[in-house]
Amino acid sequence: MLRCVRVYTDSRGQVQAQEGTLKYDEAERGDFTTAQMSANKVFFRHTPAGLASAWHPDPNRQLVVTLKGHLAFETEAGQHFEIRAGDVLFTEETGGKGHRWRMIGDEPWVRVYITLPQDAVVPFMEN
Repeated sequence: MLRCVRVYTDSRGQVQAQEGTLKYDEAERGDFTTAQMSANKVFFRHTPAGLASAWHPDPNRQLVVTLKGHLAFETEAGQHFEIRAGDVLFTEETGGKGHRWRMIGDEPWVRVYITLPQDAVVPFMEN
């Protein structure tokens, strides 16, 4: 199952991270699937190797699926985690300072953004 890190604003207004996965159920032909989710927009983004971001909250509630690259993230609350190809970042920051990231290694960061409506249910399960 895919690793998923949820980045959210807690009740004190600080941005936190939770490690987890997406919940899958049995499907036909022996497959497993998540519940279907509504999406607003889907787009791809490519960032050259060696870059980093300043502190920021994400502008949308979204899923960010990393296709290529390796990054180190830090949340406002001081949590550190890494994202690699195949990981899903689920962001729903509603305030606070946000998070920042820096790239590790010499690969670009290639990812797909899936922006979500506010009422979309994401089957995130905390570890």
